[in-house]
This record gives sequence, C-alpha cells and structure tokens, in this order.
Amino acid sequence: FAATPGLSQCELCKPGTTSGAGSVSCDECTAGAYAANAGQGECTLCPHPLSSGSGGVTCSICKEDFYLKDLSAVPDDIFKNPTKYCKDCPPNAECSRNTTVATMRVSRDFWRGSSRTTELYRCYDSDACRGSAKGGASSGRRLEVEGDDEGAASDLCDYRHEGPRCKVCSCRRGGERSGSCEGLAVVQYFSVASRGCVDCPPPWRPASLAAAAVIALGLLCAAIALLRSSWEPRHKAARRVLRAGRSLAALLKRAGTGAKLKIFVALYQCLAAIPSVYALSVPETLVGGFIDSVMS
Repeated sequence: FAATPGLSQCELCKPGTTSGAGSVSCDECTAGAYAANAGQGECTLCPHPLSSGSGGVTCSICKEDFYLKDLSAVPDDIFKNPTKYCKDCPPNAECSRNTTVATMRVSRDFWRGSSRTTELYRCYDSDACRGSAKGGASSGRRLEVEGDDEGAASDLCDYRHEGPRCKVCSCRRGGERSGSCEGLAVVQYFSVASRGCVDCPPPWRPASLAAAAVIALGLLCAAIALLRSSWEPRHKAARRVLRAGRSLAALLKRAGTGAKLKIFVALYQCLAAIPSVYALSVPETLVGGFIDSVMS
C-alpha cells in the first residue's frame, strides 16, 4: 500500500492485515480468516474447525459448535492438528466461537461436576439446575478454569442449591451458616416432592407423626388380636360387628390379599427407588398402571 501520494515503493501490510492494488491502507482480516505473512494480497480462511479473531495471524481457536479440549495446547499445535484439539460441542451444551472446555455453556435442567468435564447430567428430580446457557433463567456466568472447581459447578445451581445435580441445600443442617444463609431462621433440606430445597419442619412435627404411627400400629395389632380371639361381647350389636369383621378377614385370607399386598409394597418400593438410584424418571402412567393391575 502507499499511504502518501508519490511514493516510489509500496509498503508491506503487517501480518493479520491485507491490501489490494492501489490501496492507501491495510485492512484487518475478519474473524475466521488470517494473514500469516506481511504483504499478503488477501486473507486465508481458517481450516475446519478452526477460527480466529479480527486481525488474526494464525487460527488457534475453535469455531462455533466446537470447543477446545486441551487448554494447555500452543497455537502452532492447534493450527497443525485442528481436529485433535477442537471437538464437537456435546449435546445439551452451547459452544460459541472461541469456546473451551471451561467456558462451555450448559443448558437448563442439566449439570456437570466441574469445568474440566464434558459429561452433562440431566436433573430428573430437581428444578434447581439453571445451567449457564444464553437465554436461560441463569446469570449467564461461564465456568472458569481458575479457582475452586466445586464452586464453579455450584454456579449452575439456583439460589441456596449446590452439589451433584443441585440436590444439596446450602443452608442444610451442619452446613455453612453464612452468605446466602444469613437471615434464614431455619435450616433446609432437599424435597423430591417439591423438587428443591424447603424449610425443615418444626422439631415437634416428626415426634407427633411418630407417636401417631405407634398409636395406629397398636390399634391395628389390637384389632387383629380381637378378630383372632374367641371372645364375644355382651351387646348384640357389638357381636354382629365383630362377627362381620371376622368373616371379612377370613374372606380376605382366602383371596390371598396378604400376599398381594406384600407384592404391591415391594414392587412399589422398587419403582419409587428408580429415580434416585438410576437417575431415571418413571412415567406416571407406568406407576398408575401397576397399581390398577394389582388392585384388579
């Protein structure tokens, strides 16, 4: 280029810029292209799946929908082996241009254990996994490589939630009573029914429920013992009620109700344990169909 009229010799554009015939200045290469040498007439497109910033002299970052796997790789190695370092963005994640494994954005309702892994886990029974993807109900903060990796994973969780799949309450019993827990009068626990952290019930409530359960069990045992005994009440109406109860108990025994009840309870416990043990969701129709089949 010749910045001043009347020059006898053109000047060379520096690397990262180019100029055409008759130019009076140099133009930077746009993103996705580069000029490695001085005096190039045009920019060269980056090889797949690499990209570059404006005015790039090489291609050492990954293009959109790819992420840089090895953060310690030098630019020359990335340029010579692009497919070795730039990998496809995993499902349920977002990878813009110049994304690394640490800055990868996670979709809502998904969680990952650290900023060094691409393994994403669906939060089946928790609504606290806010993710870090654009447009989601999140702060949009990216996971950083430096710092506490556990804290980076907690950035994917809603307020007062942390841990695997955001199912640990920050204000739990025995936890740190600081930061977001300041001013909270009670501790919290994760409720599967509420799909999030809720306040622990008053101390008297579990004791009341336990006492009620003991009383109910005692009454049930007393009723069973009464039905199996040969005792007869004096009042005629009471004798009729007792005999009707004994007849019903005999009928249920002949129908095998006790065995069916045991099967029902055992299989229902298995179905209820599937979401927490295997991280799978059980369709409500399956549970409802199971109950209908047992009752019929």
